[in-house]
Amino acid sequence: MRLSRTVSRNDPLNEKGREATPALFLSWRLVERREIQTLPFPFIPSALFLLFAGPNLAFQEQGDPARHYEQASELLARGELSRAEAEVRKALAAAPRWPAALNLWGIIFRRQGRVQEAVQSFEQALVLNPDHVAAGSNLGYALLSLGKHRQALTRFDRVLELAPNHSAAWAGRARVFLARDDAQGALSAALKAEKSAPGDPETLLLLSELHFRNGQTEQGLKRARQVAEVSHDNGPGLRLVGLFLLQQGQSEAALPHLERALELGTRDGQLLQSLGYGYLTSSRLAKAVPLLEEAIRTHPEHADPYYLLGIGYEMQGRHREAARQLENVLERKPDHLEATHRYGINLYKSGSPEKAWEPFGRVLQEDPERIEALYYRSQILWLRNDFREAVRLLKRVLSLDPKHAAAHFKLAQVYTRLDEPEAATRHREKYESLRAQYSTHLKSVVFRIP
Repeated sequence: MRLSRTVSRNDPLNEKGREATPALFLSWRLVERREIQTLPFPFIPSALFLLFAGPNLAFQEQGDPARHYEQASELLARGELSRAEAEVRKALAAAPRWPAALNLWGIIFRRQGRVQEAVQSFEQALVLNPDHVAAGSNLGYALLSLGKHRQALTRFDRVLELAPNHSAAWAGRARVFLARDDAQGALSAALKAEKSAPGDPETLLLLSELHFRNGQTEQGLKRARQVAEVSHDNGPGLRLVGLFLLQQGQSEAALPHLERALELGTRDGQLLQSLGYGYLTSSRLAKAVPLLEEAIRTHPEHADPYYLLGIGYEMQGRHREAARQLENVLERKPDHLEATHRYGINLYKSGSPEKAWEPFGRVLQEDPERIEALYYRSQILWLRNDFREAVRLLKRVLSLDPKHAAAHFKLAQVYTRLDEPEAATRHREKYESLRAQYSTHLKSVVFRIP
């Protein structure tokens, strides 16, 4: 099956449609509506106005909800979420009881990470039209992302009562079962989704995910490659495959699909960030950093590109710049523990150890056994000449990791300053025995995005 660039009955925006797509697939071309079977009701008075009032006057009308709706859809497809939201607000100002526009608003909210507001928009659409299958399915996915599995399952079941072959609802049921660790239930629902829409890329990726979870890596990759085959000339489809493979830890397999998507002109913030992430995980910093910088220019409101760029700068040894990017993350996500931790490390390495004390303290409040935070705090105590407290923290590090070579080395130094030669010699010898294994006291860089 070759993926079409048009949107028909599978359009998640189409209230008569059969398909409502999960967040990963929302970047698909949503706006070429040549095959929509029914026109949204605000379009009808707009068309009559155009007929009787004259084309010039009609095109000057700024309150046409259908026009704002279409513009919002186009902006959403390009990943311009703030502008898309502004347009859908205009559509709803002119037609506040339009279910399709409320559904679209919910999709935008969900893409922005404002899931609770998305739920409210989908629910409003369903109050106005209880049989709006797209809004129903989208509501199911929003509830699922909030961890409300029972409510999500109820919503998907309702959609299937209205449209028994609704593949996205079957896929949604599968994801509920996955969240409940019910692999058999997930597989059964996923196979029904595949039967309802053979060759559907989202369903193929769902089945691929099930294979990966069962340790069947080759079968998982085979399913993902099927998606790549049917979307070889379609940027959004290639991006979908690439994103999925990144989530499965298959960076090398993901990169060709993401690179091809970029070549085809699918250049939005999510793709730039994902490709930058893929390059980071394969240590291709010269390619990763410019893409992440562009991702930030595209979506300055998002925290994740700042985090990844901070990691990229850290890997390049640009610690002051890394600290600035991680500070940007914490302005947007104050509870981002990994960003807090790496912020402290980069402050320390950029020559501001005292400023690093507080971030490490926040990390240890959440995770008292975070070895690197304990170690760096001991380093700061060393610089303060507070040797006894430094010894206490270093012993804590070694209680958690007896082979932490850097902690033995630092203890040898501290005991030398405390004029305790026997203890200093003992830790120096231990360090020497570990030296062959010692590369750095830091663990590998954490790329996880909470």
